Amino acid sequence: MGYSGVEVGTATGAFLSSLGHNLDGLSTTALLSLAWPTTNRQAQGISLQATADLQQRILTVEAFTKRIGADVPTAIDAVRNNVLRLAMATQAAALFRQAVTNEEMKLRAGTSTLIDVISQRDRLTLAEENRLAVQLALAQSLVDLRFETGTLVSPAGDASSVTDLQLTTLPF
Repeated sequence: MGYSGVEVGTATGAFLSSLGHNLDGLSTTALLSLAWPTTNRQAQGISLQATADLQQRILTVEAFTKRIGADVPTAIDAVRNNVLRLAMATQAAALFRQAVTNEEMKLRAGTSTLIDVISQRDRLTLAEENRLAVQLALAQSLVDLRFETGTLVSPAGDASSVTDLQLTTLPF
């Protein structure tokens, strides 16, 4: 809605005088603009995005499946090798422990020196350190195997938990 009026003159009063004089009357204008889309491009775009997202998720699952298939045998071999290494390291530590005992007996009998006993104890310490390092490697390989087989974390209600049994035993 609006109005229109004209007042001619050079005075400043003529500028505002058209508001009260010589009014032609009210005028109205209505405009309706309607545009019909010939194709729904936004819906097509959303559909294409959803399809691409689904395909990407399918490819991700396939990649994980292939990776699991390749990594589980490697993890099993690592556990097997670390078990064998631990057996050898434990045996070596036991032999060095016996060597220290023998060297101490020889020292008491007078057929050995204190330096020989210290040397054997040093070797025993190194063997025990090696045994502990192999135990750590075995524990890590067990955790890796649990991770690769998906048995590291057990769901417990709303939360997940890891028990000491899961960290120290085979998953199957």
